[in-house]
Amino acid sequence: MAVTAPLANTALVVVDLQRGTSGNPFFTPFDAVAERAAELAEAFRRHGAPVAIAAFALTRPATDGQTERPEPEGFREPLALLDMHPDDIVVTRPAWSAFSGTGLDRMLCDHGITRLVLTGVATSIGVESTAREARDLGYELVIASDAVTDLRAETHENSIQRIFPMMAQVATTDEILAALGD
Repeated sequence: MAVTAPLANTALVVVDLQRGTSGNPFFTPFDAVAERAAELAEAFRRHGAPVAIAAFALTRPATDGQTERPEPEGFREPLALLDMHPDDIVVTRPAWSAFSGTGLDRMLCDHGITRLVLTGVATSIGVESTAREARDLGYELVIASDAVTDLRAETHENSIQRIFPMMAQVATTDEILAALGD
């Protein structure tokens, strides 16, 4: 599906494309998803549009009798392929959504952002949770269908075919790049 409106006031949000998730057994090759996300990040930066990188924090403080979960060194480190820039918005998410407890909404509002393009992993977890909260916050959404993947094909397809079309436009990386004018 082609993106139906110009991508003005739009930011790219990259969910969990980090060192600690790269070794998971995703059904679509992780490297291919990361390469498409990197293409989008490069294009957004070239057009002066914000790029937000959200990393998942594995470490959790001990609560309610549970022990603290340790985090391997470098777990949150964004993939080098994303070519982080000093102007990128970087948040560490303690919950499933990139918005929960991160200040991301305020940072995007400060940039005048009203629409988001989402990419990353896992489709049915971090990406879908971020999409749901973004929709509740009033953002228009575009999901980069070939720049997301999940641990299972079934959960990925459920999000892409059933959940996302109710709240977002679902488009390929090439369609999003065309809407940017690339």
